[in-house]
Amino acid sequence: MLLPIINAVALAIASSGGFKCELYRSDSAFVAGKPLYRRCAVDKPALRIDEPTGINFRPIGNRGCYKATIEFVVDENGMVETDHVRIVLSTAPDLAQAVINTLPQSRYRPAQKAGVAVRQIERMEVAVMARMPGAGRPVGPTATLGC
Repeated sequence: MLLPIINAVALAIASSGGFKCELYRSDSAFVAGKPLYRRCAVDKPALRIDEPTGINFRPIGNRGCYKATIEFVVDENGMVETDHVRIVLSTAPDLAQAVINTLPQSRYRPAQKAGVAVRQIERMEVAVMARMPGAGRPVGPTATLGC
């Protein structure tokens, strides 16, 4: 049973306006025997300090919008732990994998709780709009906020 492991090792509860912020059962793969927190349970969340590198993704077909949401752990040193990455949502598996492939180069300012650097689950959402040929517009993906 995974929940007792999370409770014993790294249950992160923060009270903010009556809202509890806990790890989920699905977070057990991220625990790795060390304390772990969600963004809502830290004083200062992890902050990406580098610009994302180009995502190597080429859409196939005439579909316009592709989205991927992934979760991963940023460790106490601001490095992404690449052993366990979770795809939360993906309209194109190739896009999710392309995003995952960029994670080893990512750098973060680590999350802090009570002035101490801690491990935090981070979420990355990417949306890419594939532009269709015609009307002088370029063909290929462009990053968009909501597509």
